[in-house]
Amino acid sequence: MKNIFYIFKETFLEIFLPPICVICESKEGKMLCEACFRKIKFVDEFQKCPRCSLVFYDSVPEKCPNCERLSPKFSKLVSIFVYEEYGEKLIRKIKFENKLKVVEEFSDMIKSKLEEIDFDIVVPIPSYTRKWIKKGYIPSVKIAKVISENLRKPIVPLIRKSKEIPSQLELSSEERLKNPKDAFEVIGSKINYRRILLVDDVATTTATLCECTRILLEKGADEVFCFSLARTPLKTL
Repeated sequence: MKNIFYIFKETFLEIFLPPICVICESKEGKMLCEACFRKIKFVDEFQKCPRCSLVFYDSVPEKCPNCERLSPKFSKLVSIFVYEEYGEKLIRKIKFENKLKVVEEFSDMIKSKLEEIDFDIVVPIPSYTRKWIKKGYIPSVKIAKVISENLRKPIVPLIRKSKEIPSQLELSSEERLKNPKDAFEVIGSKINYRRILLVDDVATTTATLCECTRILLEKGADEVFCFSLARTPLKTL
């Protein structure tokens, strides 16, 4: 009943109150106006790690410091924009102000980036906070739905939280590395899907993605790819 009311409310607002930009509130009829869109830094505009998409603004290191530190078992992390300045503002609007619909503005970019990856199912990372679950919105689930609709891949909630942990955004760099350890578990005793796409809203240290990849591989997955809407640059790790 709650979901039906939410859908009705959103439809009503779209018809009678055209959307305004979630960042600058301009009334262009889009949730992300052209001016704000142009101010977002996109990952593909910069040099980056081919495996974890860590953005390098200056010189490219011989070895990616993030991959050296965590030795990720996922095959590749794909991200759309940089978690900095306007990209950070947008993620915070999505995470904390329920502006989930703005994710649809990136549908074409998401589809283009993921069409080259061969995966069977989409698995959203569970939310860190009960507050989001109670309010009925989880950013990773919305992103997963956009991916599912555009690439016709099913969403399978294979992972759940095994304990309450703080949001990664609230922690220091070192705390972020340890925070997700043993905080998630696979639903069921065995995974019957070969190639999995893990989905999250923002990847900072990639510690959460690494931990979820580990448990999926241990339960029988052949290969894990990752997607995050935003990715932190080297200088903010």
